[in-house]
Amino acid sequence: MSFSNFIMKILTYFKQPSTILLIINLISLWGTIAYWFYGLNWLGQITTLVLTALTLFIIYRKQPQSKTKISLSHPSSKISWLILIAIVTTIIYLLRQRTTLPLLSPWTQVNRYFWLSCWLIAIVGLITIKANKKISTLTIIAWWLLIYGIASCLYSTAYGFDPFIHQAAEKTIIAQGQISPKTPYYLGQYSLVITIYHLTGLAISSIERWLLPLLVACFLPWFIIEWFKQNHRSEQVGRLAAWLWPIFSWPIFIVTVPQNCAYFLLVITIMAATWPNKSSLLIWSSALASLACHPLAGLPAITIALLSSLPQIRQHWQKIIKWLAVALTALVLPLSLWLTNWQHTKKWQLGKPPINTFLASLNHVFTFSHLWPNQEHWLLNLIYGWQAWQPIVAIILILTGWYLLRNNKTVWTSILKSLNLSLIIAIIFTSLIPFDFVIDYERYNYLARFSWLAIIINLPAAFMAFGLLAKKWLDSHYKKIIWPIIIALTALIIFSLYLTYPRDDRYSHAQGLSTSQTDFLAVQIIENQANDDYIVLANQQVSAAALAQYGFYTGKHQRYLQDDIFYYPIPTSGILYPYYLKMVNDYPSRQTIAEAAKLAGVHQAYFVLNDYWYGFEKLAEEAAAEADEIIKIANGAIIIFVYKNL
Repeated sequence: MSFSNFIMKILTYFKQPSTILLIINLISLWGTIAYWFYGLNWLGQITTLVLTALTLFIIYRKQPQSKTKISLSHPSSKISWLILIAIVTTIIYLLRQRTTLPLLSPWTQVNRYFWLSCWLIAIVGLITIKANKKISTLTIIAWWLLIYGIASCLYSTAYGFDPFIHQAAEKTIIAQGQISPKTPYYLGQYSLVITIYHLTGLAISSIERWLLPLLVACFLPWFIIEWFKQNHRSEQVGRLAAWLWPIFSWPIFIVTVPQNCAYFLLVITIMAATWPNKSSLLIWSSALASLACHPLAGLPAITIALLSSLPQIRQHWQKIIKWLAVALTALVLPLSLWLTNWQHTKKWQLGKPPINTFLASLNHVFTFSHLWPNQEHWLLNLIYGWQAWQPIVAIILILTGWYLLRNNKTVWTSILKSLNLSLIIAIIFTSLIPFDFVIDYERYNYLARFSWLAIIINLPAAFMAFGLLAKKWLDSHYKKIIWPIIIALTALIIFSLYLTYPRDDRYSHAQGLSTSQTDFLAVQIIENQANDDYIVLANQQVSAAALAQYGFYTGKHQRYLQDDIFYYPIPTSGILYPYYLKMVNDYPSRQTIAEAAKLAGVHQAYFVLNDYWYGFEKLAEEAAAEADEIIKIANGAIIIFVYKNL
């Protein structure tokens, strides 16, 4: 085959989302390998792209053209285009509402017309699908982007704290080619972000802000539609499933971090593995890319890939491979978490499983007041009532799907049974790990992540139940039932949209504000004012600004000080954070900050106080009494207390 013919063939394959996703997976994988064995400087980056191109050439050189295609511009109804225009208009409105101020919740930036617009879009889209009129895949993609891109639209910086850590790591890799010490996780996301940076020149913060919402919006709707086309032979049911997907809250898809990227690729892996016409190439590339992002979702993804490959393996090897696959999730996953715990604490001890905490949570879930809240406004009661019922409805869907599959002896039902067994074993073993290196209120986060794994790997079972219900509703012509169902389903979509993001209402109070432009200004003033290495005791928003501004690599001052102490507090595991909490919760004494400075081996320190902190005025007065210098920013929105000669 000539090179020109090969290029034309590749361009033909680009009409298939699975091919584009394969390229993304290959960049992630080859970038991970290049980084681990060399680095991601310009040579490592070129190596990544060359190896990706060579892999594509080998794959598609002799492969016959697939007939499974999708076009974003296939004939669709006029109403579909009107819905698309409405969605794009709403997204433009969100972009115009972006702010540099600290936000507790994105919902403070939108008005009632935004909610009305979303509800009308949901209703018209559902009516269009019910009427069996063509609603384009592009319209569904835009709908998903609206749902999962709200934080990307409204926050001027990253949402949350973790994205700033990863952006700092990526900037360090760009500047130095690698970051020390090298770790085998997160590299899947890092290599992809850095490749996009070199190819486009976009800011790392912009790439990270939009990467996962775009991946989720562009690929998952197509995979859902294709799943129902192959398993239910109904594209209409697939489009209904894709449109109604946001009826459940999926906060794991709103912010780009390696764990969430790994979840996304795990969803792709489980859906591709349960297609009748499955692609081993897509399954394995997605599973390996998931592992390159994060082992918590990556190891179950590799388990799926191995189990789905059993029919192609010689029979006498099948049992060995099956047990090996199950062991990856059941044993290797908790062992990797135990190793992580040892790396931080240098202790191998195990703890008691949090049985009492689990039973208390379970008891709370099924209490009447939790399932039927009535303490506040009727609308809030309905919203939080749906939040309480979501896991129960999900469990009912999954169990119904398994009941429908009880006599199904297909390969993928065997995959799901083995995977569920291994996940239960992994949860039991992981519950014994104390995770002492994590701050108290996040100690059970690792266990909580297993609930997302359980939901994702059982999606095919839930789809089977949904397919049966959807088919009956789509075939129904009883108008007295149709309209109440449409109103109810679309209302639940809006409820879930509200619940997906941080909230500040009478039921829920978001734990932290977003990083503001004033936080960045404080960081810059401190860096320019300091005449020697220093530490800063500040909240996580200011620490996030420092990470985004200066990363991990040495500039004017050292970032890592004595005993590898980072110069700003890291809330989840940093040594300086307890000293900051002592300053704001007890008393902002010079002695406390001097102890922190001595621990880090420096003689200059800063205490940063934001005006939204509880007891701000009293703390400011107390800190001013012992500080050497005071710097006020933005009319006192932030006060910097300077301590010298410690």
